Amino acid sequence: MKKITDAICSRNKQWDLMRAIGIIFVVWGHNYQPPFLFFPAFYFHLSLFFFISGYFFKPQTTIKNKVKYFIKKTRNQLLPYYVLNLFFGLLTMVLRPMNINLGIDLNFQSMFIAPFGRGDQFVLYLAAWFLFNLYFISIFAALVYQKKIKVNIGIIVSALFMMIVFLNIGNNPNNSMWTIFLSRSIFGFCFFSLGYLFHLFEHRIQKFLVKPTSIIILYLIVDFLSANFGNISYSIMFGSVSNNYVIVPVITSICIILLVYIIAFYVTKILGRGSFIYKIGQYSYSIMVWHLAFFFLVNVIFFNLSLIPYSALSDVYFRYEVHKFWLIYQIPAIIIPVIMAMCFRSAKQKISIILHNH
Repeated sequence: MKKITDAICSRNKQWDLMRAIGIIFVVWGHNYQPPFLFFPAFYFHLSLFFFISGYFFKPQTTIKNKVKYFIKKTRNQLLPYYVLNLFFGLLTMVLRPMNINLGIDLNFQSMFIAPFGRGDQFVLYLAAWFLFNLYFISIFAALVYQKKIKVNIGIIVSALFMMIVFLNIGNNPNNSMWTIFLSRSIFGFCFFSLGYLFHLFEHRIQKFLVKPTSIIILYLIVDFLSANFGNISYSIMFGSVSNNYVIVPVITSICIILLVYIIAFYVTKILGRGSFIYKIGQYSYSIMVWHLAFFFLVNVIFFNLSLIPYSALSDVYFRYEVHKFWLIYQIPAIIIPVIMAMCFRSAKQKISIILHNH
């Protein structure tokens, strides 16, 4: 029993570390990519997060369970998205009289319709489009997945085919709102499903996958595709894939996800169980939501030091001499959202205990 418990704990820590790696790449993606990074990995953090979400998904096999799942996901994922959307909308309106323009007007359109498009109605909140799409992907998975594994595998194969066809058709940054939403959702559902599929067969393939030779093979595949097919990245933010051969970024995404899995497998054996990096993974969604706001606050400090012009505060992507000061942006954007989430969780638990006692 102890061995089983240890294995479960190790697996959870491993996947927390994978989340931490993914969110660090997200923040790097909006900040600056240091030259020492493995270049292709810079682009594949979103497929990693969809994959991880699918790994922990459990098919709901009864109508009753599907309804419970829908209510739980709506309460824990969709409602918080809209609450924070309102917060960032109000923040945008507060900043506008100061000639800081970071989004459109707060109204019904920006609150309830714009999230189905690019999701950048309030630019300090634009990274949260992932959470919005993930909600609908999770609900769709709960609806379509069945008790029989063979049926679910058939759904996954069909989804992969749809993704390749649809993204080839919709490869245009100027796509309509619904095309963007569908492109992201199909792309996300495929990697969500691959994560679910990986969980089903993990016990059979892990001992082969975690061999050092696997790292070399996976790296060589990515390097070969990069060298022979040019741009292997995707631009799913706009609902498109930037390579003419859509299967190429799909394959490289899968390879990099597996590389992250192997790296996390070994690193968790070295790191202590109380390492802060696990907290980064545990509260990665908080970082996803808040990191652009902390980039903005760093720019406010730089403005007050007379290092940047006031107009730069309206540019969410502006970074002052980022090749020198990228850590000044990176560190607070990662650490402070984690501390905020930990404090919120602690306060919520204390309130729950007080209410329970009364």
